[in-house]
Amino acid sequence: MKNNIKCVILVLIIFATGSCKKDPGSGGNSSINGYLHLTVINKSNTDDTLSTQDGSNNDLFIVYGDDISYGDKTNTGFDGKFEFKYLRKGKYKLYVYSENYNFMSGFIK
Repeated sequence: MKNNIKCVILVLIIFATGSCKKDPGSGGNSSINGYLHLTVINKSNTDDTLSTQDGSNNDLFIVYGDDISYGDKTNTGFDGKFEFKYLRKGKYKLYVYSENYNFMSGFIK
């Protein structure tokens, strides 16, 4: 009888720890930080670069794991720097949105 109870408790502990897996998202102690740099491109001729500049004051979004919508957003600083804090281990996608230009390309370092 004691062995059966021990087995049941062991199975419950294994099940409980396995079901507590945290998905990507907020609540952790990691961060993603970087720098946004923009290349403004002529929308009628994509080979024509109009300007390059720091990605200042742009909305930057983060998508947690395989979610279909963004989980959080931040605004880049005057120099294009940004940071997403308190993240758990996982996969993330970042994308930027700006109302300043009709057509632009950006990269994140």
